[in-house]
Amino acid sequence: MPQRELYITTDPYTFTSAEGLESLKRALRAISEICNCKVRVVIPTLLYRELEVLKEGEIEKSILLRPFLIPRRIGIVRMIQLIPVLRQFFYEFKPESAHKYIEEVKEVGPVTRRYIEVELLRVRRELLGYPEMRLPIGWLSSLIFDYLALTHRLGALIVSFRRRFVDILQKLKIAVLVAHSRFKTAVKERARIVRRDLIIIGTALTRDALERLINQFNFDNLPITIAEYLAGKVLIIVADG
Repeated sequence: MPQRELYITTDPYTFTSAEGLESLKRALRAISEICNCKVRVVIPTLLYRELEVLKEGEIEKSILLRPFLIPRRIGIVRMIQLIPVLRQFFYEFKPESAHKYIEEVKEVGPVTRRYIEVELLRVRRELLGYPEMRLPIGWLSSLIFDYLALTHRLGALIVSFRRRFVDILQKLKIAVLVAHSRFKTAVKERARIVRRDLIIIGTALTRDALERLINQFNFDNLPITIAEYLAGKVLIIVADG
């Protein structure tokens, strides 16, 4: 019987330090063991292209990750330390670009790339302290849409070590439900992630997708009015705890 596959993606912040990427590698192994499944890593198109260049040592061509690496002198040191770990990551997990999976996806429920771009412009002032906001809005909206499309089309989970990633989604008027997850706790413990936050994110547009995530995340408790979240919305489910 073939092993079940589970698609995983992650946000750019994971690739800004060797420590962050090592945490992701341990989390992926833990998820594979807990779910008894093969983990397949898929990365948003723009981010994947940059990582392909970076693993060849071309640090100066790294544009997407640069806002997270300030001051620049310290950032360059971190990038140099990251490169061998990034190469190991590509060798072990063989990440793929999202492009071939979501090229035809134009909307996720009511959310389009244009919607995200307009909303980012609206809340830009509120998010000025976020490194992501130093990116061109078109790039950032493309990244966020890719995440939603991957979770919708492939049932992918987003593994993130940065709570601000969820904050940005909430600012875009996308419904977000955060609940304590025994699955997330098990992953964090098995992966020995101690000093970093860990959140695991999925999206649901239908009751079937919602029930799948509830079972997958093994939540301790949920609002009894959860059905109202699915009234034509994209619901972001965050496994926390």
